[in-house]
Amino acid sequence: MTATSNFGVHSEVGRLRRVLVCEPRLAHRRLTPSNCDELLFDDVMWVENGQRDHRAFTADLRERGVEVLELHDLLGQTMRIPDARGWLLDRKVVADDVGLGLVEGTRAYLESLDEDRLAEFLVGGLSTTDLPEDYRTDYVSLARESAGVNEYLMPPLPNTLYTRDTTCWIYGGVTLNPLYWPARHDETLLMKAIYRFHPDFVDAPVWWGDPERGWVGRRSRAAT
Repeated sequence: MTATSNFGVHSEVGRLRRVLVCEPRLAHRRLTPSNCDELLFDDVMWVENGQRDHRAFTADLRERGVEVLELHDLLGQTMRIPDARGWLLDRKVVADDVGLGLVEGTRAYLESLDEDRLAEFLVGGLSTTDLPEDYRTDYVSLARESAGVNEYLMPPLPNTLYTRDTTCWIYGGVTLNPLYWPARHDETLLMKAIYRFHPDFVDAPVWWGDPERGWVGRRSRAAT
């Protein structure tokens, strides 16, 4: 399937041609015994073993002619597009999540990153200790004192491993699924950015969901 092909899944038993996966990376290194329950993981992960198994699995897929798309790579490619970067950071770096006094510095730091490093933080999370001194304010100290040294300005998203949850291709369109648990909400936001702006998917028909009203519409781009 090329970038100009029609997308879709029309069979449960047909040949798999293209698949989206997410390799264990920074988000999974962030898992600790004290935060794994909140992040919906039963335990911490041995990341190196997870990466080894993941790469063996994707190598097997490629040997069988399947095109493997990696989420971090797609997100990085999307973040090369200025409108995409602005759209996503407008929704990720907000006062209710980051803290009113930390929005400006956090946004400036993320804007300064290249697209691959930005994608790594968008999935892997940004802690107060990741923010360089030039972008810090006194509010960083307050955040660390109130919630401990591992306070996250953007929490890690380790459940991005489960790419089948956030989006589903059904016949000729794709759903963007509103996940129930707060720890997973931003996963769908990342996928919205990819389907809205990435040149391979920008024309894909998208259904989006409302947590209270269910599926509410269809557009050629992800809903704002």
